[in-house]
Amino acid sequence: MDSEGKQSLPTLGSDNSEPGTKALAELIRKVVEEVLDTKIKEIRETLQAGCLECKKRKDPSS
Repeated sequence: MDSEGKQSLPTLGSDNSEPGTKALAELIRKVVEEVLDTKIKEIRETLQAGCLECKKRKDPSS
């Protein structure tokens, strides 16, 4: 705490912030990974649906 009784935030270079920084980086990595996985899945589904539509137009008997 500082002289006014307020708790100061740790600086980037202090040892106390390193575990917090690593935890935050891991959390961000996981969130980004989930977002990208979801987006890739959506794009894959869109492409597959488009391929099915193309096949139907080329072969009207199906």
